[in-house]
Amino acid sequence: MAKQKRNRKSAFKDKEGIMKSENNKDKDKFSKLFDKTINIDEIKKLEDAENKDKKEEVDVLEKELPEIDFEIYDKLNEDNFLKTDIEQDIIYKIGKDVASMSEGTFTLNELKRLNDVSRKTNTESVTSDTSFEEKSDDIEEKKEKKSEKTHNSRLSNVTTGVFIVFVIMILYLWHFIAFDADEIINNPYNKRSSILEKSILRGRIYSADNCLLAYSNVGEDNKNQRFYPYKEIFAHVVGRVDKGKSGLESKYDFDMLTTNENELAIIVDDFQECKPLGNSIYTTLNTNLQTIAYKELGDRKGAVVAIEPKTGKILAMASTPSYDPNTVSENWDALTDDENEEFALMNRASQGLYAPGSTFKIVTALEYLRENKNAYEDFKYDCNGELTFDDYTLHCYNNKSHGIQDLGTMFANSCNCGFADIGLGLNIDKFNKTCNKLLFNSELPYDYEYSKSSFSLSKDMGDETIANYVIGQGKALISPLHNALITAAIANNGVLMKPYMVNSIKDCSDKTVKKYEPIYYEQLMSKDEADILKSLMRKVVTDGTAKSLDSLNVKVAGKTGTAEYNSNNNSHGWFVCFAPYDNPKIVLSIIVEDGNTGAESAVPIANAILSEYFK
Repeated sequence: MAKQKRNRKSAFKDKEGIMKSENNKDKDKFSKLFDKTINIDEIKKLEDAENKDKKEEVDVLEKELPEIDFEIYDKLNEDNFLKTDIEQDIIYKIGKDVASMSEGTFTLNELKRLNDVSRKTNTESVTSDTSFEEKSDDIEEKKEKKSEKTHNSRLSNVTTGVFIVFVIMILYLWHFIAFDADEIINNPYNKRSSILEKSILRGRIYSADNCLLAYSNVGEDNKNQRFYPYKEIFAHVVGRVDKGKSGLESKYDFDMLTTNENELAIIVDDFQECKPLGNSIYTTLNTNLQTIAYKELGDRKGAVVAIEPKTGKILAMASTPSYDPNTVSENWDALTDDENEEFALMNRASQGLYAPGSTFKIVTALEYLRENKNAYEDFKYDCNGELTFDDYTLHCYNNKSHGIQDLGTMFANSCNCGFADIGLGLNIDKFNKTCNKLLFNSELPYDYEYSKSSFSLSKDMGDETIANYVIGQGKALISPLHNALITAAIANNGVLMKPYMVNSIKDCSDKTVKKYEPIYYEQLMSKDEADILKSLMRKVVTDGTAKSLDSLNVKVAGKTGTAEYNSNNNSHGWFVCFAPYDNPKIVLSIIVEDGNTGAESAVPIANAILSEYFK
């Protein structure tokens, strides 16, 4: 038998101090196990013999003792043995009873019992330690995962934030390039163009038939000098560079100060003290149509707009009175004098606002068709030259009595009484929606200076006001350009194409830098509605107020208008039309201030333009 450990008895006494949480409730149970006793004094004798190195005496004493694993005592003495409350309870319940009998004898079974419990406890301790360590590892792992998750979440938030900012920047850049770049670059307050003027010769402007409309030479002071061969004729549409840029000169300012010459050519130009030529603008403007429109207006105030309905190309845009852009600096004071009522600097074609007169009956007819889809063909109205309601009497032109008319005849005769009558029966809310759809009170799809048209009608305005509004004599206002757009939509099966004035931009070697294509804008009305309006407008030429155009070698459809603008019955003359009737290629919108009726003043201008265009 191996050498036994010492202080067996004291082991229980040392541990008795920590065994304080339980009563001696298991003592009876253990006492039943006492079938053999071992005297503590015998164990003591054995220890003394071992200490004194009395081998023979030790051998004798060991033979008398049973096989007992005394290592349990040493385990009880180790500071780190009783690690958990459960272990303390188990050892306490058995060990305290054994210790309480240490002054006398205790059974071998008790020692075995204590030994078994100690072994079991040690195993449970290890298991508990393992479980504790596993739980600790789990907690640490969860903490690490939570920390990692938090870190990943923060990283994800930062990444998302950066991505959102990046997307916003891309969208802003796209919006800037698509919508704002040209406006900002060509803004007259942008000093960049002034800087470029010093090193680049401003590009040229050409008509669609390659006539030179504007060009620059270098003066003695090395400054660009701009020249306009057609003087007043193209002044409003081409624009000017002196005293504030306008028209095409403003819109394409940066393009004409950009050169695509190669670096070698630029060096050669610089060596020869020549400025490289900027890019040139090739417009959609027809020189002959523009010249005729301007000359036909003569010394009268007014405007002409000519558009290709299928593409939106502006073929002509004339405004009178005009000015000479070559001498605008010298004449600036006179042109801007407050007492000058000519307003020559204003482009009446796009910026002038006028009562639409009977051309507005196109809009009233459209609304009537929409509200009476199945009944308009049966429409009849008996006109006696006047219509009275609410102590107010409305008259047809020259008090003419038109008799019984269908819708087409009433439209051709431009019967005020008949249209006032149907207008009073319209749904005013729907009528306002139709006007808004036709771009009243809205932005026009036009890239140059213009004035917004207006229309506003309510039920409580009274019959007199409503009656005048629906025949174009109320406070509704429209520009010649806007009237041309409505007519162009009718001619193009209800579809409005975006109006544009430039075909392409080319460099000094005639290479195309940018080409402009037709752009669909909006369907203002259905094809069926447009077809009916076309037939009504055709009847104006065949049987109505524009019959003088029926002798042309092309079929024309249109609508005349007389817009009274004061109590003295002074009026402006209107005419809108398109031709040919079956395959429209040109739309005209003409206003002659103080021209009296449209038939008298505007229709002859249309006759001259159409004759030139279709000769």
